[in-house]
Amino acid sequence: MPVSALRRHRGPWFFCGLVASLGCGDRPSFACTEDTACGADGRCEITGHCSFPDASCELGRRYGEHAPPSLSGACVAPGPIAGTDATTGEDPTRASTTEGDGTASITGAPTGTTLATTTDDASTGDASTEPGESSAAGDSSGSSTKVTVGPMFIEEDLDDGAMWPSVGGDVGMWLPSGESRPGFGFLGEYPDGHAYYGYFRFHLPEAIPADAIISSANLEIRGWTVYQWNYDADALRIWLQDSADAPQVAGLDDYPAANGSVELRGESARWPAQGGLEWDTSMALNATPDLATLVADLVAARGGFEMDDHVQLWIAADDLGLGGREVGWLDAGEGADLGASLTIEIEIP
Repeated sequence: MPVSALRRHRGPWFFCGLVASLGCGDRPSFACTEDTACGADGRCEITGHCSFPDASCELGRRYGEHAPPSLSGACVAPGPIAGTDATTGEDPTRASTTEGDGTASITGAPTGTTLATTTDDASTGDASTEPGESSAAGDSSGSSTKVTVGPMFIEEDLDDGAMWPSVGGDVGMWLPSGESRPGFGFLGEYPDGHAYYGYFRFHLPEAIPADAIISSANLEIRGWTVYQWNYDADALRIWLQDSADAPQVAGLDDYPAANGSVELRGESARWPAQGGLEWDTSMALNATPDLATLVADLVAARGGFEMDDHVQLWIAADDLGLGGREVGWLDAGEGADLGASLTIEIEIP
C-alpha cells in the first residue's frame, strides 16, 4: 500500500500510544496494530498489546509494562482470546440457546460445526432433534416452519476483505487479507469522498424460498480500532449485492461503481439507524441493526435462493466527503472463529 496510506492509519494512533503515560486522549496504555510498533523483539499480540521474549513463560512471551493492568507483566497465555470464559475456555458470546417458542439454535458456531434441527410435532408438541442441519421448528398450528439459517461464517480467505477505488491518478487497493497486517482491516471512507468498502460473503446452508418471510437478519463483526471516527455522528451504510449467487471478489474491477462488475441493491440500511456508531474496539462483536428488510428485498428480486448459493454484503461510510473516517475490523485471516457471521431467521409457509 502507498506509504502515505500507511501513515494515514498508523501515524496519530501510534504517537498517542507512545505518550499514553503522559496523557493522550482517553488511552490509558500503549496499544499496537503491528509488530514494528513494539520495538526490538516486540510482537503485537491478538489483544492489541505488545509482548517480549521471556523464557520463563510457557509460550516464551510476556506482556510489557505499558499493557493494561490486566495484562501488564503477565505471560502470554495459550488458549482463548480475551472475552472467553477462563474456566471452560468457551466464548460466552457463542453458546447454545433454546428460544421460548421451541426454536433451537447454536449461536456463534465456527465453520464446520454441526448444527441441530428441532421440530415440533403439531399434534403432540414433542420435539425431536437430528444433527447436521440448521435449526428449524414448526409452530403449533402447523401453518409455517421457522428456520434459523446460520450462523454462517466466512469460509474462505477471499470471502471477506476491503477495497478503495483508483481515483485522481492514485492506485486503488484490494485488501483480501487485512490492511495493517493479515486479519486486521478497515472500512469507511478513503480517499476523501470515496467509499472504502468492506465485503462479507456467506454460503447458505439452507434454501430460502421466494415466499419465505424474513423475520430477522443480523451481521456481527469484531472491531479492533477506529481512525478519525466521531462516535457522536459518524455511521456506516450496508448494502446487499444484487446477485442470485454472489461470486468472490477477484480484484479492483469488482469495486461497486458504474464501471465495476458488482451491482448493489438500491435498498440499504444505515448503521445505526440514528446518531453515531459506537464501535467496540475490544475485538468484541459489533452487531448491525436488523437487516430483514434488505434480505427480503433481495429474496423477492431474485425469486429466492437455493441451498449452497452465496449472499454478499458491502459496508462503507454513510456520508462521504468528510476527510476519511474508518473503523477497524477482524477479517477471517485472523482466524475462522474471529471473522464476521450472519444469521437469518425465516418462516416458510
